[in-house]
Amino acid sequence: MSSAGIPVVFSAPRSIRLLNVVAVATSIAACTIAAGVAVSPADWSCAIYVGLPTVFVAYVWALCLRWQKETGSGRRWGWFLSVPLAAMNAAMACGTMFALQGDASPEAFGGGAILGATFGVIVWLPAMFLVLALFGLPIAHAQKLARRGLTGEERGERIIGLVAALLAALALPFAWLCAGTTHMPNGPTAWMGAALMHVFSFVAIGCGVVAALRAATRERRRERFVARVEALEEPGYRVEPTPAGKVLVRVAPVATYRVSDRAEELFELDDAGRATYRASTLS
Repeated sequence: MSSAGIPVVFSAPRSIRLLNVVAVATSIAACTIAAGVAVSPADWSCAIYVGLPTVFVAYVWALCLRWQKETGSGRRWGWFLSVPLAAMNAAMACGTMFALQGDASPEAFGGGAILGATFGVIVWLPAMFLVLALFGLPIAHAQKLARRGLTGEERGERIIGLVAALLAALALPFAWLCAGTTHMPNGPTAWMGAALMHVFSFVAIGCGVVAALRAATRERRRERFVARVEALEEPGYRVEPTPAGKVLVRVAPVATYRVSDRAEELFELDDAGRATYRASTLS
């Protein structure tokens, strides 16, 4: 039971959201590294100057997409940040590459960053559209489901987790397939890059699968709770019909001569007993 008297299974799934933010960020980084290895099979060190900036920017991007503020057309502002974040990612990656492969000076990083953000548009713009197709469309679909209420939100989170895990699971063997046995990691930097690729892939798979499982488990637990309430097995709760549909109600006894109890509407329920939207409070 939560502090507000609402069952835990009806609380906001913040931990699931965080798991999926990490899953999306690391999955994008793993896919980006795999693309880098495909372009240059002998250079596993690309995981360092491509993967590290990407995982940071992708984490910020995944958080921005969850920003609730919307434009007048109903679209979330976070989507419009995709372009500047993609340019920043290219700038950081190119700057890091110039610094690592050059004299590691601020001038080398700055020159590479400017080159990556400007002329690098021929790379980062198509890459941005690819990321939007692979990750953005599932996230947009999940946000559409979330508008249907708590159950829709968790089903959306399940989609995000599974997509992130699947793409990361495909990126790892793809990278090794592109590199082949003739381009094994050679040197500490290359081995570090290969290790980073594995870390990102496994973290994305783990976080995505755990988020999906937790979302499914919460939904089943919530449905069982509502079923127990309807069977009068949960004291202090009941399901009441309303003109708009069924509502889960918490009943708090009130010791007065005029009122026997106080009914507080918690969540609206669909025909199958699944929670949708938070209800108002009635006395």
